[in-house]
Amino acid sequence: MGQSITITNDTHKPVTAWLSKHGKPVRGWEVALQPGDTVSKEPSALEVGTKYKLVIRAQGKQGSMREWTQIFYAFKAKEGLLSFTVNVLTDMKRLRIFEIDYLLDQILPGIRIEDRVYHGKTYPRCFVANELITYMLLHQIGKDETDAVEKCRVLCECSIIEHVVTSNHTFENKYLFFRLRESHKMLEGRMQALEQDNFAASPRYRFHPRLGRKQDANKGIEGWLEKKSKLGLWQRRYFRFLTSEETKLGAHLAYFDGVTSLDPKGIIPADGIHMVEHYERSKQNRTFTIKIVQDHSHSGRELYLLRANSPEICNRWLNALKPYAKSLSQADVVERSALSFVMSAETMVKLSKLLKEVKYAKGDWICKRGERTTNFFLLKNGKMGMYIPARYTTEAARNAANQEAVPDIFYCAMTPVSFLGVESFFNAESKRSSALTSTSPSSASSSSATTPAADIVVGPIQKISCLAMEDSTMLKLGSEDIKLFMKEYNQEIKGKLYALLNSGIDKRISQVPFLKDIKPADMAKLKLGLHYRRLNEGQVLFYEGEAGSDFFIVYSGEMKIVHYDAKKDREIHLKTVRKADCFGEIALMLPGVPRTATVIATAPTLLLSLHNETFHSFLDIAKLDIQVVMRERIVNTFKKFHIPFFEAIPEESFHELAMKCKVETFEANEVIFKEGDDGDRFYIISFGKVSVRVDKKHVANLKQGNYFGEVALVVEDTPRTATCVTLAQTVLLSMSKDSFRGFFADRPEALADVELKIAGKKCQIRSIMYHPKGVELFTAFLEKHYAEESIEFWHEVRAFRKWVFSLDSSKGENKDMIQKRAQDLVEKYIREGGSRQVNISSQMAKAVLQEVKDNKTSANTFVQAEGEVVTLLSRDKLGSFKQSQEFKKLMNTVGGYEISAHTKAKGRARGGSRVNIDLGSLKKFSSVTEIKGGGSSD
Repeated sequence: MGQSITITNDTHKPVTAWLSKHGKPVRGWEVALQPGDTVSKEPSALEVGTKYKLVIRAQGKQGSMREWTQIFYAFKAKEGLLSFTVNVLTDMKRLRIFEIDYLLDQILPGIRIEDRVYHGKTYPRCFVANELITYMLLHQIGKDETDAVEKCRVLCECSIIEHVVTSNHTFENKYLFFRLRESHKMLEGRMQALEQDNFAASPRYRFHPRLGRKQDANKGIEGWLEKKSKLGLWQRRYFRFLTSEETKLGAHLAYFDGVTSLDPKGIIPADGIHMVEHYERSKQNRTFTIKIVQDHSHSGRELYLLRANSPEICNRWLNALKPYAKSLSQADVVERSALSFVMSAETMVKLSKLLKEVKYAKGDWICKRGERTTNFFLLKNGKMGMYIPARYTTEAARNAANQEAVPDIFYCAMTPVSFLGVESFFNAESKRSSALTSTSPSSASSSSATTPAADIVVGPIQKISCLAMEDSTMLKLGSEDIKLFMKEYNQEIKGKLYALLNSGIDKRISQVPFLKDIKPADMAKLKLGLHYRRLNEGQVLFYEGEAGSDFFIVYSGEMKIVHYDAKKDREIHLKTVRKADCFGEIALMLPGVPRTATVIATAPTLLLSLHNETFHSFLDIAKLDIQVVMRERIVNTFKKFHIPFFEAIPEESFHELAMKCKVETFEANEVIFKEGDDGDRFYIISFGKVSVRVDKKHVANLKQGNYFGEVALVVEDTPRTATCVTLAQTVLLSMSKDSFRGFFADRPEALADVELKIAGKKCQIRSIMYHPKGVELFTAFLEKHYAEESIEFWHEVRAFRKWVFSLDSSKGENKDMIQKRAQDLVEKYIREGGSRQVNISSQMAKAVLQEVKDNKTSANTFVQAEGEVVTLLSRDKLGSFKQSQEFKKLMNTVGGYEISAHTKAKGRARGGSRVNIDLGSLKKFSSVTEIKGGGSSD
């Protein structure tokens, strides 16, 4: 039923409760609770989908005993942790809702909604009872016919399922028409999933592919096909794919006489499928073959020939079954490669027929650098290593100077559907060799004539070497076949292929923020390590939770990034990525880190992928620092997370800030720093999770966008106020104390958030006025007390000062503008009787008036007056503001810190000059439990 179940007695009387199955008590589920007691139970003794009886007994009025009974099917809850009170259980409604929710998850996928015809009458949008029962028995949703029927009757009792003629008709395993009450609240959102799963189509997918549940994507394939018998006759059969969880025979494709048949006519084991492909003799493209691994067929057959009603249905079956095939056909290899984006279907078929299989044993060289090659290769299966010259190393440079051979070093691995020698398509024309065949030395005296060589195809010189890293199969296109192929299809593909491999890929790399500044020479090396990845519409690139090792650039097409919300049991759309977008760069820094979302192609899509190992090989070979390469990602992190003391920084300063940051990676359960340690760095969580612990007690979890460690950066010689430990693989951006202070020295606005967190009610007025939310709330407070003219003056003279600094004051027209604006400020705020006259001393007012009158206005004209206004606000208004609701709102916004006695003592013991303030009133960590780009504990 889930991970843990808690029951709390929220009544005023003792309660006993127990569970039973088939009349026998379930061990460990006898509960006796006094008022206020809570008990936690592990559900391991319960069997999901089995019927149980719950009995609750409590003392009623006048000492009598009262008993409540509920019979229900044990369910697997979506929340993981279930909390019940006695009042909820005796009401029975919540338990029933969970039970119905579970049954709908199990039963709905087997309901085949169609318009049915019986005795000439059409019954719209209904299903057949015995078809559903057959589905439940085959997929082990019902233990037997009685159990399956009883589960359907539960849905009938709740009015979710009803007979098409009368609502009183009992659900039975017969040819009876039932329908779903689509307006029922429990079906809210589920009907849309049924439509998305294309139930009326054949084949149909019984399960909506829930994200994070990979097997469900292919679990439900079923539908009608024609199977060719051994005698050559076409027989109509109903095919179902059954998973290993549903049958003792292991995952397999079974075929039946009809939809309600329980005994299969035959099975095709999933692990015995060698290849699935179109039948090449099928003129209508609706026939396909399943080739069986030798000695693996239950029926002794090595090939099944199956025919669908249409090419579309045929393709659905192919797409569903190909993931189980142990080998790809030559047509599949071509179709899955990047060539499919420059070739028509007809051209790909032609190319696949010309390809020849070539086997390479582990350690065999396919080609070597410096050789000429006229062949094109597609990797069908196996793994190839790509080797490049080590000319960028110091040793290689020394060898080159001594005219020694430059060695090759491993750069990256080539995986299936990668290709090699594509340049041969551009060199397919015959060229006369410049070499001449001469006579042998022994005949030179009789003739000095030379004979021209025959026309040959001169291939390009290889710039890399390629070695089989394991036993592999390549599909080879020889020079003569290339020449014949290009003679027919040159006009169609040559220009597109050149763009794909050269200008197109260059453009896409230049659009990636952290790769756009790579030098052209380094760009050529990077391109060697990129792989193409093609996806059809609806194909999943990776699932949430899978280990990630590749970064992706969308060359063309469109994909959606989604997350499966287990609590709400629905897919949440996070983002759509299109041409030139990129994603997954965290895998370049943390190989193997679980993917945080699922990515699905919503149109035919071509991706460029970069493996983590290849990326680091590239950095080594190109002599690049990952901190420099990832600088743009750091800048984007600052923009994305809206960290308060970065919000006041102009965007053009982010690159300077990024230069001062370091990318740090941590594995799960690594200590970043301990409470009491010297504080020397500030951290932002770019990816991952961090636990905050004070006095060894967990106080908060931080996640992407939160920051911590800032206390030690703004308070001199303070120890860390908490211990921070990673909860998962984590990427942090860190900044040292010196870099932090140096960058923010002239940016007091940026530090206001940190100062408010640390000082709390002992904060200075400038921290409030430099903080965006602080000045907003302080202004609101002053307006309530009719003193807002002082804060208005402060805003305007600061704006005036910045404006003057931005101008060239030597120009006459600028001097006039400065004088005019200063005069306006004087008339409004300084002169006696001004519309918004501020409270400053007469001596200060006289000095400002005189400076403006003498036409000596500068950026500093109002500085002393501004300081006097702030001093008066601090003296007259700050105290009352700190007692106001506005200040409480400000503290709730910025959060506060709890510094333990142990940490305080350590700070005093070492003679530290930490601030002498009481932070006990700010024991909340409120800002770290919400993602608002907010801060945390240090």
